[in-house]
Amino acid sequence: MNTLHALFIISTIITYPLFSGNPSGRPNEAKRDESVVETQSLQLIDILGNKFRLGDIFNDGGTDEMPISYVILSDFRMSKYEVTVAQFSQFVTETQYVTEAEKDGWAVIWDGTMWSKDYGVTFRNPGFPQSENHPVICVSWNDAVAYCQWMSKQTKTTIRLPTEAEWEFAARERGMRPRYGWGNGEPSGNVADETAGLAMSNLKVWSGYRDGFAYTAPVGAFRANEIGLHDMSGNVLEWCADSYSSYTKEEKTNPLVRKETEFKVLRGGSWFNGEATVRTTTRTRLHQSYRGTRVGFRIVQLIK
Repeated sequence: MNTLHALFIISTIITYPLFSGNPSGRPNEAKRDESVVETQSLQLIDILGNKFRLGDIFNDGGTDEMPISYVILSDFRMSKYEVTVAQFSQFVTETQYVTEAEKDGWAVIWDGTMWSKDYGVTFRNPGFPQSENHPVICVSWNDAVAYCQWMSKQTKTTIRLPTEAEWEFAARERGMRPRYGWGNGEPSGNVADETAGLAMSNLKVWSGYRDGFAYTAPVGAFRANEIGLHDMSGNVLEWCADSYSSYTKEEKTNPLVRKETEFKVLRGGSWFNGEATVRTTTRTRLHQSYRGTRVGFRIVQLIK
């Protein structure tokens, strides 16, 4: 297999999972350390565009999820998994890229009471165990964009972060009505659960649910949504391409918000977030230089 093929596989039919969780969404203990097939590949899911309603269709979200508006999206491809430590490490090795956390010497961690700077924390050393199959963390929006630009050159295609509208459309299974990345049933994702509560005090957890991971989980450890995407709720917050902005009512086609503000949108919640903040319509904003142990990303490819 050549380098390009090892980096990038377009997959519309998934023939194997990285990990197999049981139907309840709790990972099988015996399966967690299995070797991951094609660790370096970026598998993409074809997502056919459509018109959908963007925003708090469940009427249980924050004010920044309103007003609801109609959005028309073109076809695109999205990575089945969040970008992994192995994939990001290959980019760093081949380009000698230095992340913002490495340049400045710190990233943001949960210290038990608040999110605060911790010196020496980077994607290589996040302060808790990660394998190469975990989502890369401690990467800023700028770092994620740099990775996308490199992948674009490697594949000779346009690779970028998903727009906020693309992300929500995909998380909601092409604009349907799942409240979470796993659907509307019992939890099946890496969220703030009783496992995390045992490791971290003062953490509001999803009562009665144990996902088996206090911090990040290997990508694909939980079942995919109906269109084949994993970890759309929980595991890590995911950077989007958009600058953060209030919603507006008018119908839009392939919207992308570019503003002077350096605050960017993140979606999906993380291992730190509970029931209310891992919903498919929940919005988060952070400065584009922010890097912390709850933040990663996935990518999209434009279909010509």
